[in-house]
Amino acid sequence: MKCECGCGQETQLGRRFRWGHNLRVQPTTPARGPRRKRGTPWVSLPCACGCGRNAHPGNRFVHGHNVRGVSQLESQRRNIARAKLGDANPMKRTCLRENKAREMRDNWQREDFVRKQMQARGIVPNKVEVELLRLLGPDWKFVGDGQLIIGGKCPDFANVNGKKELIELFGRYWHKPEEEQPRIDHFSEFGFRTLVIWEEELQDEQKLLERVRVF
Repeated sequence: MKCECGCGQETQLGRRFRWGHNLRVQPTTPARGPRRKRGTPWVSLPCACGCGRNAHPGNRFVHGHNVRGVSQLESQRRNIARAKLGDANPMKRTCLRENKAREMRDNWQREDFVRKQMQARGIVPNKVEVELLRLLGPDWKFVGDGQLIIGGKCPDFANVNGKKELIELFGRYWHKPEEEQPRIDHFSEFGFRTLVIWEEELQDEQKLLERVRVF
């Protein structure tokens, strides 16, 4: 089709203008008013879209209102609507969801992927973990920031004296009692012994240290 600016040149399929030719027939954005003098207060003006709301001082539009009134071709609107109907919508495709879920499950089994995820989140020991680490002494190290990945899982503390022993610190807000044994069984598959400590056990330090000693 011919460019609507009147130049007589052909446009790409589905386009009304050649690149840049729409400016020949459509006015550009009007220039702003005089610049604010230094020291004078900002003035909030009504939004230029005509909604009646005041824009942020220094702006002509309320956020997002600058696109109001922008026309689209009827064919474009139909194509956008058609792309979101039924199986054509990527979010409604069962096979796509299943493939994406399978891909994420496989990724979380890779040590390099899990380590990058943990490091990207900037995980550092919280107050309870710092307190427990103080009680455990130099034989234990905090590895909950992704330093040690075992079968896609990241324990909280690991023994640094060559023993395959782990400690998991559980909080009542984040964990449930039924999660304790599956965690122990998971690490045992890789030859690790796991001790689960609940945060309220830190209130009795002597009893906790005795439990760690006989572990």
